[in-house]
Amino acid sequence: MSRTRTTALASIFLVGTVALSGCSLLGGGDGASQQTTGTDSTSQTDGSQGQASGEPGVVAYDESKVVATQEVTLPNGLGTATVEIYPLRVEGKTQIMTAFITPHLANADPSSPTYTDFTLYDFNGERRWEPVLIDQGNLKQYSPLESTGLDFWTTDYTTAIATDGVPMPVWAVFAAPQDGTTSFDVVIGESYPRFANIPVE
Repeated sequence: MSRTRTTALASIFLVGTVALSGCSLLGGGDGASQQTTGTDSTSQTDGSQGQASGEPGVVAYDESKVVATQEVTLPNGLGTATVEIYPLRVEGKTQIMTAFITPHLANADPSSPTYTDFTLYDFNGERRWEPVLIDQGNLKQYSPLESTGLDFWTTDYTTAIATDGVPMPVWAVFAAPQDGTTSFDVVIGESYPRFANIPVE
């Protein structure tokens, strides 16, 4: 994949001036499962849920597209967060998972000497954002496409910063569904409940 196309794929998920970040949220899968990854995609993405492919846009928070929500307790006494997820969207040889994390910080006063901004590292204490899709019916685990060089397939945890009460978009790109699968369980972190039966569009 060219550097230009790869950069375009990552860039369409930016919202305003909010940078995106990532952290690894899941270790190895069940020994009985097969892991599905990919290394290339020739599809272009429009960056907007439900738009026709090829039309430019950005992923902006849209509550009407949320299909599942969970409230989680953040580690280290940081507070809580609302996690909302969209349907998985197929783009050519790939499928894209988009979610929004809204932190509710215990210390939300920027003037406080102990105040810190919220990052994806704070979400689970990992240095990558790497959600996993589980195909229960076919015993398969889908991991995000592998990154090499300037290829970016997940939100970058090093640059994303969120503020109290503001939805932060996070995303990951996977290989397109196999075996006619129409829904997946989505694991966003080992310490958080999985999202069940998230549909594929």
